[in-house]
Amino acid sequence: MKTIRVMVVDDHEVMRAGIKALLELSEDLAIVAEADNGVMATELAEETRPDVVVMDLEMPCLDGAAATRLIGAGLPSVKVVMVTAHESEAVAHVAASCGAAAFLRKDECFRELVPTIRTVAGGGQLLEPVG
Repeated sequence: MKTIRVMVVDDHEVMRAGIKALLELSEDLAIVAEADNGVMATELAEETRPDVVVMDLEMPCLDGAAATRLIGAGLPSVKVVMVTAHESEAVAHVAASCGAAAFLRKDECFRELVPTIRTVAGGGQLLEPVG
């Protein structure tokens, strides 16, 4: 079984800790980095080369959409699962237009995040690309 390398990016420490705790329950997932803003996320992605980034949409310094675009431009093999507390078609469109492979509301993370990470790491796309 191949280990999926994951970076967790969220400006809320409690949310990052919760996501990390959830992912650590799966033997096929390894957390390789964590960041609390988009600037740090882009730097750490280049340094650690994760397979999947779990990326919050709204963060200081550089939001998740901009960070996703930068990561995708420099590291096209890295897949991003965008997470946010907001629910709307517009937010899903933002996630798709910046190159995210999947979008989840934070309240879906407990039951959907691990299977979503596995899907996108395997090449699946849960959002229709825009553009």
